[in-house]
Amino acid sequence: MKGEMMKKNKTDVSMKADNSIDPGAKAQTEQAAEVEMETKTVEPGADTVDRTTTECDKAGTAEKNIDLAEEIKKLSAENAKLTQKLAARDKEYVSLAAEYDNFRKRSKKEKENLYKDSVKDVAEAWLPLVDDLGRAVAAAEAMSEKVDKSVMDGIILIQKRAEQILASLKIKEINALGEKFDPNLHNAVMQTTDETKGEQEIVEVFQKGYTYDDRVIRHSVVKVAN
Repeated sequence: MKGEMMKKNKTDVSMKADNSIDPGAKAQTEQAAEVEMETKTVEPGADTVDRTTTECDKAGTAEKNIDLAEEIKKLSAENAKLTQKLAARDKEYVSLAAEYDNFRKRSKKEKENLYKDSVKDVAEAWLPLVDDLGRAVAAAEAMSEKVDKSVMDGIILIQKRAEQILASLKIKEINALGEKFDPNLHNAVMQTTDETKGEQEIVEVFQKGYTYDDRVIRHSVVKVAN
C-alpha cells in the first residue's frame, strides 16, 4: 500500500513537472531532437555518396587508362611504320651512294684513259720530228768539220728541248741497245751472227721506241744478234 502511494506521488510530480514546462521550450526541444535524428539518418547516406564517388573515380581512371593504352598502341604502330620507312630510305641512300661512287670511279677512269689516249696521239705526231732531229744531229756530227759549230749547237739544243717536252708528258725512251730482245718492247727487223754478243742481244737500233705510263707508244726497231 505504501509502494503504490509512492508511485502515485512520482506520477503526480512528473505530471506537475510537465505542466510546469514552457510550451515554447518544449517545442524547441522536440525540434532539436528531430534534427538530431535527421542528422543520424543522413550520415549513412554520406558514406554511400563517398563510395559512389570513389567508384566513379575508379571507373574514370580505368577509362583513361584504356584510352592511354590505345593511344600508346597507335603511336607504337606509327613508330614502326616510320622506322620501316627510315630503313627503306637508308637502304636507298646506301644504294645511291654506292652507285654514285661507282659512277665517280668509272668517270675518273674514263677521263684518265681519254687523257692517255690524247697524250699518245700527240706523241705519235711529235715523234717523227724527234726522229728527224736525231738524224740531223747524227749527220752534223759526221760532218763536224764542214758544219758551223753554232749551227751544230742549235740543232742539239732543239733536240734536247724536244726530249724535255716528251719527258714532261711522261713519255720515256725504251732502252734497246745492248739489251736482250723483248717482243713486248722491240721489233726486230734484222738478225746477225756475232760471237762477241749475247743470245738475242740488240746490236743496233734503227728507230727509237717510247712508252707512256707503261703503255708502248712505239716499239723500238732493232737488229738482233745470234
